[in-house]
Amino acid sequence: MQVACNTVVGLDQKKQYLSSSHTFGKWFSRFMRGARLRMGMVRRQNEALTSELVLRMCSVAEGEWRAAQNPARQIDVENTVCFMLLGFGAGLRGEEVPLVNLEGLLTFWMETREEEDRYMMITLQGRFKGEADQRWHIVPICDVTRSGIPFRLWLERIMYRRVRLQGRSNGWLFKQKPGKPAKFGTYQDYFRTLIDLARQQDPRLLPSSVETTDFSLWRSLRRGAVLETTNHNVDIKVIELINRWRKKEAARGSEAGLPMRQVYTQVRSTMPTMKEFSRAL
Repeated sequence: MQVACNTVVGLDQKKQYLSSSHTFGKWFSRFMRGARLRMGMVRRQNEALTSELVLRMCSVAEGEWRAAQNPARQIDVENTVCFMLLGFGAGLRGEEVPLVNLEGLLTFWMETREEEDRYMMITLQGRFKGEADQRWHIVPICDVTRSGIPFRLWLERIMYRRVRLQGRSNGWLFKQKPGKPAKFGTYQDYFRTLIDLARQQDPRLLPSSVETTDFSLWRSLRRGAVLETTNHNVDIKVIELINRWRKKEAARGSEAGLPMRQVYTQVRSTMPTMKEFSRAL
């Protein structure tokens, strides 16, 4: 008589599936738990960027951008630096930066530029971690920050490239294929190259024990922004507000499906508070 060895696998809250895979069985799950208890796990977090390191990387990139012999090289520099600055300035994860929407940036570009306290409105559209529905998310980045990081200089360059030279007015700011946002891994190598070059210019920026490979566009941007703002006494509610962490008193998110302009109207009253985040960088 053959004994059935099917296992009930719950992949989500609504459905369950029957599987004969040994890796879903009770024995294998107990084996993996025992292996972790006996051998332990080595965890390596991405190193956090600092404002001083970002500023030096922008300086290195400026030299490379000006020395570029062809537009393709300038595009590579612009894409990587802008990806880094958007993630760092808005406290975004690496998988969220590609959700920056060009149409949204253009919608508020002149409006925010003409205000007395100038800033750039970063508009993202998509599904974010911890959220089930697609929505707009809007975050301001100040022109003038504590360390003097040139956010507007590089954002103006990439906007000029996209709108004037490439003739685009909608879609993803970082686009790899038609209709598809770019992956953060596309810019990873040059991002680490900039860190190496910045370190060569000023070894004091990083401890000798830190490797360049410890940095990643996946988590280094957000971790660095949170640490910098925390170290410079930005209120925790401001950090939570920017990072969309689930605190009732800090939540200012939008309902799924609302138009971009309506989302902007909802969060406009919190703009002075939200600006404190990027201003401290």
